[in-house]
Amino acid sequence: MCEINGFNWEDKDLINKVNNSLKHRGPEGEGIYTNSLVSLGHRRLAVIDLSKKGKQPMSNEIRSI
Repeated sequence: MCEINGFNWEDKDLINKVNNSLKHRGPEGEGIYTNSLVSLGHRRLAVIDLSKKGKQPMSNEIRSI
């Protein structure tokens, strides 16, 4: 099962700790996004889409969104 986590402030160390503590929920991949307002994390369990196209968090081509 994949995992999405986050909170409404920027803290890269804390979001990495949360992601690491949830590794069992999605050991095939992880990602984080932070800015001054939010910290988001994701763990990926690759069950159906094993390709790189399924990697998350997803962004647009220039990585602005």
